[in-house]
Amino acid sequence: MKIRCCIAVDAAYTPKAKYALHMLLLPLSLDPQWVDEDKLREGDLHYGPARRTLPLGVHSLPFSHRALPFYMEAKPYNAKDVQMRHWDGENWPVLFAGETEDNDDLVASAFYWLSGWQEHVIPFRDMHARFCHRDSLQHALNVTARPVVDAYRTRLANLLKKNGVPIRQRTWGSAVWALCPTIDIDYLVKWRKGMVYREVVEYLLCNLLKVPVAERIRRFGRFLGDALQPGDIYQKALRSIHHEIRQLGTGTFFIKGAARGPQDVHYDLKHPFLVKFVDAIQEDGSEVGVHPSYHAHTHPEYMAAEKEAVAGHALSVRQHFLRYETPATPRIQARAGFRIDSTLGFAEHEGFRNGT
Repeated sequence: MKIRCCIAVDAAYTPKAKYALHMLLLPLSLDPQWVDEDKLREGDLHYGPARRTLPLGVHSLPFSHRALPFYMEAKPYNAKDVQMRHWDGENWPVLFAGETEDNDDLVASAFYWLSGWQEHVIPFRDMHARFCHRDSLQHALNVTARPVVDAYRTRLANLLKKNGVPIRQRTWGSAVWALCPTIDIDYLVKWRKGMVYREVVEYLLCNLLKVPVAERIRRFGRFLGDALQPGDIYQKALRSIHHEIRQLGTGTFFIKGAARGPQDVHYDLKHPFLVKFVDAIQEDGSEVGVHPSYHAHTHPEYMAAEKEAVAGHALSVRQHFLRYETPATPRIQARAGFRIDSTLGFAEHEGFRNGT
């Protein structure tokens, strides 16, 4: 349903507010149509400084005067400034809280998480050029495994319902959420030359003084047990994963289209196992996505070429090693024709990197 919305804030902050409000309303089946303040009428939404002259029946969303200077300064958010709110039996952090819950600025708070703002203003990255979970506000507040933005959306939905705005939450069948299994196919054969060298030479022989004898015996026994099995254990595992998913529904399998660095393992897209496996998963309705090479997250030509190599029609992508740099990576993905990205978690911790 279309809903008319007015963003009455400073021009420098307007794009941020529009993006956040759009993302809050979209899963409620509300499509914002932007109008000027002098065009407001009954049933419209207004976000901006409080006004006494709004037309009767206009729904006013609280606006925090701290939002604009905060986002203009481009600095990290201090966890000590967070206000916790108790909604539906749980405590949730609000970044731009008012004197009361009714005055909380949920739009400015949502933008921080949704945009990955902290990744813009915290420069440190790990050895793979990834933003670290330990540097995140989620870690500081212990909310990584909880979708903060979704809590804001539920709060907003309840406020709109009270004002008579019809809400229709999106569902999957009759459920309000769904699990979408996603699997990276990093290589097709377990015991490649490099793996044998790493397990036998590097781990068991080069670390004689560092690794206890019992542990070396255990690892070597496991290596022999795996290596002497008929068939490749990695391919068996993929078949098993497919079988388990098929019992419940479908999933997405991300396939590599190239190897362009030491962190990539090359495999032939025409490998008999892979061809047969792809046919099997597609026959069951599962999706083939692309798992780009290590450097592709900032390389448009790599991204496009690897998508074409795997499946030109592919809509889903997950970056190798979860390498993802905003705003470069999502722009490159979009230009390549992807529509669904499954990279947005933390490498070190499960949970919601963008709060939803």
